[in-house]
Amino acid sequence: MSRLVARSLIPLLACASLALAACGSSDSQGGPSTQPSAADPVTLTGGTTTLALDPQTAGVLSDNAVTVRPVAPARTAPDAVAFPILSGKLDGTTLGGTIVHGGGLRFTSDAASVEIRDLRVSTLAQQVTGSAGHGRLPVFQLDQRRLSGSASNGALNGSGLVALLTPQAASALNTALRVSVFTPKLIVGDLSVAATTG
Repeated sequence: MSRLVARSLIPLLACASLALAACGSSDSQGGPSTQPSAADPVTLTGGTTTLALDPQTAGVLSDNAVTVRPVAPARTAPDAVAFPILSGKLDGTTLGGTIVHGGGLRFTSDAASVEIRDLRVSTLAQQVTGSAGHGRLPVFQLDQRRLSGSASNGALNGSGLVALLTPQAASALNTALRVSVFTPKLIVGDLSVAATTG
């Protein structure tokens, strides 16, 4: 199995970044989305964000010989991937803000493999970005209509974030892995946050 040469992904990432700057973020499913504020942020000092993979999407990827694995220090959890929280600030009531993670995701097909690292969740921009090659890519749009959570006693917990593949990421992954399985707004899974604060 050949591994993707990183420089071949750079033009795709550059185009995706330009497209995002020109178009702005979009609602993940065409309906209303919660737009949290970051008026009273708390500092995140650790914890985990978990991506519970959508069973139907996992089945489609498996049927097409595409695997998704964590990149350390992210780790496998039951039917999920857990990303360590490195830093961030979130509003303790609205969950508006940003979370920075370690590790990433490795997508592999019979033709190639590509890693997306350093995932950053922004509930204000309603998206998750990641680094690949020498650029950052908008990886997921966030459906936040069920977003809820709270902070107390040194902990912050949140749930109700649905991760959907962005058009830019779908195009980049299909091209890099030489497949056609990735589509815009593909439901990847649910995100939940269990963070420590300080």
